Amino acid sequence: MTHKQYTEQNAISQRTAAYRFAQCGVGGYSSDKELTQTEVDALAARFGGAQNRLRKVAQRSVSVPVAVAQIEPQQAAQYLPQIVAQKAQIEPQKPKRNAESVILFFSPFAVTLISIALTVCGLYMFAGLFGIGLGLMFGLFLFAAALVARNNQKGDTSADALQVVLWLELGACILHVFTFHRSFGVMGVNADDRILWAAATFCSGFVAFISYSSVMLIRNYNAE
Repeated sequence: MTHKQYTEQNAISQRTAAYRFAQCGVGGYSSDKELTQTEVDALAARFGGAQNRLRKVAQRSVSVPVAVAQIEPQQAAQYLPQIVAQKAQIEPQKPKRNAESVILFFSPFAVTLISIALTVCGLYMFAGLFGIGLGLMFGLFLFAAALVARNNQKGDTSADALQVVLWLELGACILHVFTFHRSFGVMGVNADDRILWAAATFCSGFVAFISYSSVMLIRNYNAE
C-alpha cells in the first residue's frame, strides 16, 4: 500500500497522513512510497483503519436520528408540566365574569343614567332647549365623577369625585321636587297640594339616595 493509497482509503488529506506518519515513525509523506505491514498495523492500531472508520460513520448516521426520535418526546413529556406551571405563574389567568359581577358593573351605570335623564327632563320643563344643554353638561360631569368615584384606589381624586357626586345629586334632588310636582299636575293627580309637595319631595329624595348609593355600592365592592 502506497502513501497515496492510504490517504484515499482513509479519506484524509496529505497533511493529515504526514501527521499520522510522524506519530508512528513512518517518516515523511511520499505518494509513491510503500508502507510496510508493520507501519500499516501501527497506523491502524493508533488511528484505526479505513474499514473501522466506515463502520463507525455508518453506525453514527443510523443511531443518531433514532436516539433523538426516542429521547425528544420523553424530554418533552418530562418538562411540559414544569413549563406549563411556570407559564401559569408568570401569566395569571383572568377571572371569569359571573352574573353577579356583570350586574354590579352595569347596574350603577344604569342608575346614574336614569338620574341624568330625570335631571335633563326637569331642566327642559323650566328652560326648554337651553335646559337640555344644561342637563347634558350636568350629565357628563356626573357620569365622569361617578366613574372615578367607583375606584377607591385613586386616592384623593376618587374621594373628591365622590364628594362631587354627592353635591350634584343634592342639587338634582331639589330640581326633582319641582319636576315631580309639575308631573303630578300634568298627570291629573287629584290631591291636596301639600300632599303633592310631600310626595314630590319623597320621590326626589329617593332618586338622589338610590343614585348616590349605587356609586357607593360599587365603590365598596371594588375595595373588597
